Parts: sequence; structure tokens; C-alpha cells
Amino acid sequence: MKKNLLAIVTISFLIVGLMITGVLAQISDDKQDEVSQIEGLMEEDFWADPSYDIKHSAAFSVGYDDNVNLTKKKKSDVFENFIYSLDYTFAINDKLDFTLDYDLDYMNYGQFTDNNNLMNHINIGLVKEISRVDLGASYDFSYYHYPHNKDGDFYFHKGKFYIRDYFAEGLYHQLSIIPGLKRHVNRKALANSITTFQDTERSDDRQTYEYTIGAVVNPKIFLKFTGSLIVNESNAEYENFYDYKAYQLAPSIYYKLSKRLQLFFNYMYRYKMFRNRTVTYDNYKQRDRLYAASFGLNFHLTKNSSLSASYAFRNNSSNDDEESYNGNVINVGYRVRF
Repeated sequence: MKKNLLAIVTISFLIVGLMITGVLAQISDDKQDEVSQIEGLMEEDFWADPSYDIKHSAAFSVGYDDNVNLTKKKKSDVFENFIYSLDYTFAINDKLDFTLDYDLDYMNYGQFTDNNNLMNHINIGLVKEISRVDLGASYDFSYYHYPHNKDGDFYFHKGKFYIRDYFAEGLYHQLSIIPGLKRHVNRKALANSITTFQDTERSDDRQTYEYTIGAVVNPKIFLKFTGSLIVNESNAEYENFYDYKAYQLAPSIYYKLSKRLQLFFNYMYRYKMFRNRTVTYDNYKQRDRLYAASFGLNFHLTKNSSLSASYAFRNNSSNDDEESYNGNVINVGYRVRF
């Protein structure tokens, strides 16, 4: 059972973010972070055959977003998204695996081309099995390039250290520590006012602490719950503008309706407390509550190809009225493995 559960967990981690990138826009400043922190809302294919070795996959999707910039005043657009993924696992010995994951992701908008972006992502890791426990360590690098918005380019270095315990039949829990550094390529850090800038580029040190518990309830149902603490510290001087602490809860349900059809539902709640930033028209500190959900289906045409359809909703409720927004996204796509 551990082998089957490990396959479910591993496959889910490989696919995290591949479809959601096509669902939520990548934009500037805080909104880039808001998008990246809800990438886990669309995972798929938890019941892939453990003996199936994923080497390459490609996906293409189209969709409609009624609030591309995640702002109070909505502006809608259509988009296309292409993703190529290469995944490789090498067993160094019976108890130690090496993993490599590379993704190339291009997002194209019809009107709001400043949001068009190309992402290169690579993850390299080691997983050590010790009895019922897995110890893992990885290095993760992403680079986002915005062809029509040079100020949007940034890269993100992340490490990850985790311990996963398969403590009962069909059950596991995991504790993870994820240090990260996000650095903008062309955007300067704020100086002592909102309109002045330092000579150095903006950067963010981010620490994430996660606890996850997952359960295969029966051959058709997989449940997962993740709780996170996120601490972000930026080099912006004005009001420590991007410094915050956030608490996040994210339950997920995956249901295998038939051999070919799988359904999923994901929800996330995040409470974000800015360290010193005050609201736009007053002097009290900004607090945001983000609610996001998605549901959809994956239909396997063959063993190596599938169709997907999804709907996603997000609502940011802030005590700064200018930062409140909501939006809806629909997305359909095709994926092939080869």
C-alpha cells in the first residue's frame, strides 16, 4: 500500500501547478505572489498506474478570465497556455532516488499582453526511504520572463526539506520547510517613499512551513489537507511594504468516478497580515483574506492522453477597499504523454 500511496503522492507533486498556471494570471507585485500561492489548487491524475514511467508530457489549454489583473475594476480576456514537462527518476539504490523535473510554460493573452509570460522551471531532488519514512531534499528554480513588460521579470530560488511518514494503511503526513528567495530582474526596491527607489533590485526572502496529511479513503477517493505558515521579508524600505505573515489552509478532494473520469475539488483560505503597510486612505495596517476554490474533471481518452475542464474562483477580502477583488476563470485543455 505504501508503494501505491507513494505513487499517488509523487505524481500529484509532479503535476502541481501545470494546469493552474493557465487558470490564474501572472502579474506584478503582490499579485504575482497571490497567484503563486494558489497554484496548488489544480492537481490531477492521482490514480495513474504506478508502473507507468512519465518521461515527457505536453498540454495545451484555452480559457477565459474575467479579472486578468486581479483588481477591483475587472478587465476580462481570453488566454492560451502551452506547457511542456520532462520528469526523470533514477534509483541510486533500493532506498535512495534522484528526481529531476523540468517545465516550460508559456501564457498568452489576447488583449492584455503585458501579462504574457514564459516560465522556465527546474527541480532537482533526493528522496531517502527509511522504513516507513521518506526524507526528501530538493532545489527548485523558476524564471519568469515577460516579453512585453520588462519590469515583470523575476526569478525564484527555493529549497525544500521534508519528512513524510506513512503512519497507517493508506495514510501519510508530511512536514516541510521551504526557504526561498525571489528577486526581480529590473524592478528597483522601494526607498523611503512609495515614489522613490533604491539602486538595488527588489528581493524577497520567504520562509514557508507546511504540514500535510493525505488519505486514500478507498480506491476511488483521495483526501488531502495542508496547513501553511508563510513569512515574507522584502528589502523595500517604505513601510516594509512587502513584509507579511500569512496563515493558509487548503483541503482537497479527488474522486475517481470511473476508470477514465476523475473529478477534483480544491479550496484555499489565506489570512495575510502586513507588518507595517497601512491601507490606502487611513493609517491602520492592511489585512487580507483570500478565498480560492476550483473544481473540474479529467477524462482519459487513452492511457497517454486526456481532456480537462475546470472552473476557478478567487475572492480577496481586504480592509483596504482598493485591494479587494474577485474573479472567475474557466479553462479547457488537452494533455498528452510520450
